[in-house]
Amino acid sequence: MAKFFKIIGTPFIKIWTWIKETAWVQPLLIVGIIFAIIFSIPSITSWVQSWNFGSDTYTFLKNRQLSLEGITGEDNNGQAYDFFVKFNDAQDLWATNKDEARNTMRQYTGDSNKLIVYFVNEDETGEQANEATNYLVNENWSSVGENVSAFQYQSIFADQTIETDDDTYRDETPFEKLFILPEYQTFVEQAATVAITSPYFRNKVSKGEDIASLETNAGNLPDPNNFSTQVPYYVVIDLTDTNTTENIITNVFFEITGANKFERANFIAHAWTNTEEFEITASN
Repeated sequence: MAKFFKIIGTPFIKIWTWIKETAWVQPLLIVGIIFAIIFSIPSITSWVQSWNFGSDTYTFLKNRQLSLEGITGEDNNGQAYDFFVKFNDAQDLWATNKDEARNTMRQYTGDSNKLIVYFVNEDETGEQANEATNYLVNENWSSVGENVSAFQYQSIFADQTIETDDDTYRDETPFEKLFILPEYQTFVEQAATVAITSPYFRNKVSKGEDIASLETNAGNLPDPNNFSTQVPYYVVIDLTDTNTTENIITNVFFEITGANKFERANFIAHAWTNTEEFEITASN
């Protein structure tokens, strides 16, 4: 057997010896190996892409997801429930003690004293919102301007499903159960009002733009028969000195406009900085 392997290996040994002793062959061999690696990259990439690690389409938004788990209609608890309780507490404080209102929402707003809440589904629109916001924050934030507060956000996925051992969600989804809670009702009723009184709305009016769909969407938000059709919607909560209104919600919109992620990222930046479509004017 040893003799057999020796016979088989002898030609390869001779070739290797010849390569080592022939100087001009070595660079050619190195170049050939490099080109072989380059040409194999597409195949390697396709192979790796075929591995199923799960979707990261909504990863950025889900990093700050307020889970609906715990929204049962009775003895409610959990991330989303706690958020709306805090929101109501802050709103109650806003007229008399703004500092305490800010402290109440601090875990969500950070030092920015502001955030955007995304109500989305796992669909193409949710994917676009995720992509545009991720691009804005992680790749293009420097273009927003100097001394701009850090972007803060939370998300609620209205189509979130929750598995339980009982019939908690047999007749109603978690989002449907959220809708009937008084804490959410206060929030969504304010959002509906602000949607047709906000700087964003008034600027559209002043430019002669069609506001019919925006008015319809706003009316549907607190409507028990149509509220779920209004997802996605986006709510700007502002507890900074810029907000001189009686509400801590300052803008509500139902789409992130733009033909691509760059334009959509600019739109979100405008919402954050109260510029362009969201500019606060004397008439606002």
